[in-house]
Amino acid sequence: EIEAVETKGQHYIVRVSDENLEYEITMEREDGSITDMKSRELSRNEVAEEQTEESSEDPGEKALMTEEEAKALAAAEVGGEFIHV
Repeated sequence: EIEAVETKGQHYIVRVSDENLEYEITMEREDGSITDMKSRELSRNEVAEEQTEESSEDPGEKALMTEEEAKALAAAEVGGEFIHV
């Protein structure tokens, strides 16, 4: 997962994380070559925070509604006539 991208002089600094590690990759802006890469292990708290953020962003299939439910909700909110769903 890409956490951040910033420019610093003639370089891009890209911060990427996976389940347990965070990487800071320094790349040349001109040709995209990697000039430096550092990694660090994420603490248990940081891993738990990321998992909490991901679960709150992705409500899953429980949040889906049927077409009829969506029509009823929209009709109650704004009224009008359905042309296309």
